[in-house]
Amino acid sequence: MTATEVDLGQVALGDNVYQSVILQSPGSDTYAKGTLLARKDVSDTISIAYTRQGSSTFTAVGSSLKRKTLKAGDYTVTAGTLSSGVGRWTCSDPDGNTEAFTTLANTDDLVFTAMGLKLTISDPGSGTEFDTGDVIKATVAADGDVVIYDPDGSGGAQTPVGVLPYAQTVAGSDLAASMITGGRVNKNRLVIDDGTTVSDVHVNLLKQSGIYAVDQDDLSTVNNST
Repeated sequence: MTATEVDLGQVALGDNVYQSVILQSPGSDTYAKGTLLARKDVSDTISIAYTRQGSSTFTAVGSSLKRKTLKAGDYTVTAGTLSSGVGRWTCSDPDGNTEAFTTLANTDDLVFTAMGLKLTISDPGSGTEFDTGDVIKATVAADGDVVIYDPDGSGGAQTPVGVLPYAQTVAGSDLAASMITGGRVNKNRLVIDDGTTVSDVHVNLLKQSGIYAVDQDDLSTVNNST
């Protein structure tokens, strides 16, 4: 972390501390100045293992859905009783929570919306349909990259720890950015990307990280000394 006195357009108000970070976004997007940021506890690098019940040779690639952060640990995805490879799958996350998804084709992608997990299925040829009892284990490991704060997120995304000091456009891949990690910021310029209104709850969460959100008109709280 390094301290700076740069005025960044009424977001930073004084005594601010900045940190160079890696900002990750699951898709192309532009984030406004003042957007709240979080530090995820997990990585998007997902390793896959299979327990096959038949001769199928499908493969899967794991990823997180937009505005979702996966938990660290194993996601176990199990096929129920399938008919011609079609039917209900159940995913169990690292905490034991479950979510079901029903396929419409015998090599459909498996999408668990609430958990934020997508398994993109590749069908290399004939005879690859899913079998009853097939298991796909997706393992997610710890990482620590910065993501956009999500009030309903998990894996660290649900806890704001920083503020974006300038508008940032991302193209669906990691990029270097700067994050305010301490000092006073203008509460009226703070933004939650999903449209949630910034409230005292968010202000108190930021305070726990050493960021003090104040109304810009409250000049008694602003340190303009050099």
